[in-house]
Amino acid sequence: MSGEHQRSRSLVTWLCAAVLVIGGMNCSGGSDTLPTSPVTPVSVASVTISGAPASGVMLAGQSVTLVATAHDAGGAPVANAPVMWVSSNPAVVSVSSSGAVNALAVGSANISATAGAQTAGVALVVQVQLATPPAGTTTPVTSTVLNGAVSLTSTSDAVPPGAVLTVAPATDSLPASTLLVPNSAYSFGPNGTQFAKPVTLAIKFDTSVVAPSARPGLAIYWATNGAWTEIAGSLVSATSGTVSVQITHFSVYAILKRAAPASAFAVAGDGESVSPGIAVPVGPAIRVLDALGLPVPFVPVMFSVTSGGGTATGTSALTDLTGTATVGGWTMGPTAGANTMTAAVAGLGGNGIVFTATAVVGAPASLVANGGSTTGISVERSPCRQACSCRTRGEIRSAERA
Repeated sequence: MSGEHQRSRSLVTWLCAAVLVIGGMNCSGGSDTLPTSPVTPVSVASVTISGAPASGVMLAGQSVTLVATAHDAGGAPVANAPVMWVSSNPAVVSVSSSGAVNALAVGSANISATAGAQTAGVALVVQVQLATPPAGTTTPVTSTVLNGAVSLTSTSDAVPPGAVLTVAPATDSLPASTLLVPNSAYSFGPNGTQFAKPVTLAIKFDTSVVAPSARPGLAIYWATNGAWTEIAGSLVSATSGTVSVQITHFSVYAILKRAAPASAFAVAGDGESVSPGIAVPVGPAIRVLDALGLPVPFVPVMFSVTSGGGTATGTSALTDLTGTATVGGWTMGPTAGANTMTAAVAGLGGNGIVFTATAVVGAPASLVANGGSTTGISVERSPCRQACSCRTRGEIRSAERA
């Protein structure tokens, strides 16, 4: 063998050893040539991700490790397939090259894993935890989070044992409404959590976007069936800029501007006649409507006896979902003659709505409705009877249940 030929074989042998890790050369049998058929990689047909919280919710400061698995067309795992991890919002949720996920701040992010030409993703929402009272204690505990934007006051016997309560700004699609106060919608979890007794929720509003004159009309609503439904009993603190209400379950809650009352009229209990000292069979009732002619719920109405010497019960009332408020009872004065009662609606000026009844000696002690009519009683039926009203085309819906 010539020296030139030996040098050529040595060079081939050295090259073989150098690139053997690539698997592209055959160095046996004294061959002097490189292989011509490269190894064909296995194609990735799909990617799955495991290890994410089933609820898709993480607490700020929490960490999890996600695992991405590449699969071939037959569903078998592809070994050692390179995976690239990406977070759509690294300031909220970060992810490392190995799938380690860290919840950094309140918000939401999508984590994706790509292998070959295939990508899979998981949606994560980062919330903060609401403190709850220790089991067995009776003292209410108020947990204030998100820089004072939300607070929850509860007792240990109200919260389900072992429950981890969370909250974050609502990121899902919210029911459209021009009455929604900006940045006041929050998602509470676990969604649907039921409390053994009411807890008090308070949400802060931006006083720079809600005029002082509009603040008394604020209320807390919850999102249900694509609409906002008001929770009865909202209390507004104009000084602290908060609205509070008692709730019995977790959902998405927000502050909305309640439509202002524009008109009111009597619907029952006017023009009755009974004996002196006897209560009228049908208590005076009014209905309150907004500027669009839709019922306005939860409006304070004050009934008061203005003449005749009679008495009344249940004089402080709130309108129901149909915008109706009814006095508890009205008893005539001790002598024959006219009796009057006035209903004053909060937010409406004027002298109120006046009801008249007559105490007549020898009149029936009571009147009985028969066949849907009431003798001697003037009843005005509202056009929204048994109707479902949608404020501003679906913004706030309320249905008459009766």
